[in-house]
Amino acid sequence: MVSYIAHDPMDKKLLGLIGVFLLVFGVFMSMLFFNSPRGGTRIRAAGSTASCENTYLFAQFLVTQVGSSVQLNVFVRDADSEAVGKVVVTCSASLGTLTPSQQTSQNNGSTTFSLTSTTQGVSNVTCSIACGQISNSVSVQFTL
Repeated sequence: MVSYIAHDPMDKKLLGLIGVFLLVFGVFMSMLFFNSPRGGTRIRAAGSTASCENTYLFAQFLVTQVGSSVQLNVFVRDADSEAVGKVVVTCSASLGTLTPSQQTSQNNGSTTFSLTSTTQGVSNVTCSIACGQISNSVSVQFTL
């Protein structure tokens, strides 16, 4: 078996640089993994003030067939974009039926609604919370 031992001064410098690199890389990776916050979204206590500008409405699909249902999600956030639970969310649609039309957000700030229509056309969905209408709306097209 042949083993390589660095005899050249350049080889020793290269091995030293590789060692320093591995040490710095190891410290960086350990800081990255062991100092990062766990759990992702921070949740505010109920009673935080929800923000109409930071609360968003999303639709599962923007185009679907008549008779199909579309899942709509509202994420209630405060001025710091942190989740706010126990906020009453009311939604309305210009076409079709929303189920339910009103519900309270969960502790993570989310609420889920279902939109169905038996008629072809575009349904404009808007939602509101205590501060008023939220900043965005969604249009869902029902096709044959």
